[in-house]
Amino acid sequence: MNFESRSYGGKYFRPSPDIHQDEGLPLLIISTPWGVSNGSQKVFDRMLEYLQLAQKDEEITSPFPRQTCLGSVANNLRIATLLANAALYKEENQTEYSSGTELFACYKEDNEFTWIQVGQPNIVLCREGETPMPLGSFPDLVLDFERQETRLSPLPSNLIGIENSLNLNISSFRPNKGDKILLISRSRVPGTLFSLENKDINLDLVSRTLAKDREDQPFWLGLIEI
Repeated sequence: MNFESRSYGGKYFRPSPDIHQDEGLPLLIISTPWGVSNGSQKVFDRMLEYLQLAQKDEEITSPFPRQTCLGSVANNLRIATLLANAALYKEENQTEYSSGTELFACYKEDNEFTWIQVGQPNIVLCREGETPMPLGSFPDLVLDFERQETRLSPLPSNLIGIENSLNLNISSFRPNKGDKILLISRSRVPGTLFSLENKDINLDLVSRTLAKDREDQPFWLGLIEI
C-alpha cells in the first residue's frame, strides 16, 4: 500500500494525526489524539503487540472472544483495538478524562482490504469509472450544535479510551486494480467531492475542493493506493 497525507489549518483547531505504517505487516494505523496528553503511542504499542503475536500464532488467546461473522484479519484488528481501548482507559481515563484518540487502521491480505474505524476520518472509495463512494463515516459533534450563524471548532463524537465499551465500525472489501481510499478528517464533507472522477483524484485536487467549500475549516487528508 502506498500512502501519503497532508493537513490544512484553517481558522479552527483540529489535532494532527499520528501515523504508523508497519514495515513487517501490511498495516497502517492512524491515531488522532484529543485531550491533555497524547495517547497515540499507547494505542500503537498495544495494537502492534497483539497483531504481531497473532501473525505468528493464529490460535492466540485474548480476553475478547472472536466473532464468527468476521474473518481472521477483521477479528485480529477488532481485538487489537479493544485491547488498546482497555489500556488507554485504565492508564489515562479511569479516574478522570485525560486522553482519547480517533482511530483508523487497515490491513491488506491477499485480495482483501480490511479496516476498523473509531471516529473520523471519513472513508471514501475512489474507483475507476465510478463516482467516489463513502465506505464509513462518524460525523463529529459539530453536526449537532453548529448553525449557519454559529461556527464551531471540530468536536470528536467517538474516541478510544474514554469508556470500557467501544463503538467501532469494521468492514472489508475486495479492491480492484487502481482503487484508492481517500481519508478525510473534517466536520463536513462537501457534495462537490463526490462529483470528482477517480483519475483526477489526488491530494492537491481534494485539498483545493475542501478549502474552496469553506476555507476556515481545518482538515486532514490521507490517500491510500491499494
